[in-house]
Amino acid sequence: MILSDFILYLSILFISYPKYIYAIQCHVCITKVFDHHIDSNNLPFPTEEDCHIVQAHFGCYIHIDWFDDGTSAINYNIDPPVPFNSITTVIERRMTINTGEYATRKSIRYGCKSNRTACNSIDHIKRAMNSVTFPSLEKIKQFDSLLISTKHFTASSCLQTSNMKNCSQTNLTNCQQCVSMIRYSDRMNVCSSCTSNIVKRNYFIYRTIFHINMVTRVEEITIGCQNGEPCNKRKNIDQIKQDLKITLNLLKFYRSIASAMKSTCLLLFTIGFLRIL
Repeated sequence: MILSDFILYLSILFISYPKYIYAIQCHVCITKVFDHHIDSNNLPFPTEEDCHIVQAHFGCYIHIDWFDDGTSAINYNIDPPVPFNSITTVIERRMTINTGEYATRKSIRYGCKSNRTACNSIDHIKRAMNSVTFPSLEKIKQFDSLLISTKHFTASSCLQTSNMKNCSQTNLTNCQQCVSMIRYSDRMNVCSSCTSNIVKRNYFIYRTIFHINMVTRVEEITIGCQNGEPCNKRKNIDQIKQDLKITLNLLKFYRSIASAMKSTCLLLFTIGFLRIL
């Protein structure tokens, strides 16, 4: 190999090397649905048949849904639409208008990034699950009256107000459902309006993002309803926030990390000691 070829080879190597060293590693798996309630004790490990490790541009996540019919679902994927090193929780309560049937979904998502190993792992989601406390189904059901459709729904019962630029206001003659979204963070953002789309269900969704490193939280509540009063008013949404608040025990989260590291160090020490013997 002549010198010029060797220099070219080294240049290509140095350019390519960071791509593999600093690439984010993530588990990507087929979404698995279970006919039972999964928890931190029976959480299944990803298998080679269902999963593989890929390189991601932004990050990874692992997501679990629990449904009130007793079923559960788990998904590993890349590039989460949430901040890294965060835990996102969701409570969704909905009522199908034609049947009057209610359904609930609870979910938890852990978002992360790492160039050493796939961080959207069982261990991380277990710590998140053990550190998060959801309100009971009985408490969630207390707000079912907000989702009842009145026979004489009129657009005039919808509150329309906003302090957000991208909050569209609908002509009240075409209104089908009152909607509101409030984001509670450093500055409260409010968008209350109505939708002209044909709707099949009334609902509320309570989403909380816990930023673990910054020890902060952002809460967002969305509601769609057809009640006789201004069901999308702030008072109702504030009440959902107050009564259905989800808590994260950060001390418990970090304590479980320390415990796992201690166990790993103990295991490595034992292996090294046995090798010496």
